[in-house]
Amino acid sequence: MTARTEARLGWLTWVLSVVLVTSAVVMLSLAHESLHTIAGNSYFDTGLIALTFPLVGALIVSRRPRHLVGWLFCAAGLGNALGAASSAWSVYATERGLPGGNFAAWLDSMTFVPSLSTIIFLLLLFPNGRLPAPRWRWVARAA
Repeated sequence: MTARTEARLGWLTWVLSVVLVTSAVVMLSLAHESLHTIAGNSYFDTGLIALTFPLVGALIVSRRPRHLVGWLFCAAGLGNALGAASSAWSVYATERGLPGGNFAAWLDSMTFVPSLSTIIFLLLLFPNGRLPAPRWRWVARAA
C-alpha cells in the first residue's frame, strides 16, 4: 500500500466516525432524547472521543503513514463512533419497535472492550510506537 493510500485511509476513518456520530445524534433526537440527557450521559464523552481521536490519527497518518500511534488513534475513535451509533440505534429501535435493537445494544457493550484496549496500547506506545522498556510487555499482553 502506498503512503498516499494509507493517508486517505486515515482520513476515511475520520469521515466514517463523523458520519456515525452524526447519525447517532439524529437517532437520539428522533427518539425524543433531550439535549440535556445526551450531554449528561456518556453519549457526549463517547462522541467527543469518536470525533477527536480519528482526527488526530488522520493527521499523524497523513504525515507518517507507518506510525502505529496514528493508526491506534484512528481505531480507538472508530470503535467509539461505532459504539455511539449502535447505542443510539438500540434506543431508537426499542422506542419505535424496529428490529435490531437488542443486537445494537449487544454491539454497544462489545465495542467498549476493544476501544479501551486500543487506548491502553496508545498510552503504552506513545510517542514513538514502541514500548518504553521490555518489562512493559506483560502490560501489553494483558491489554
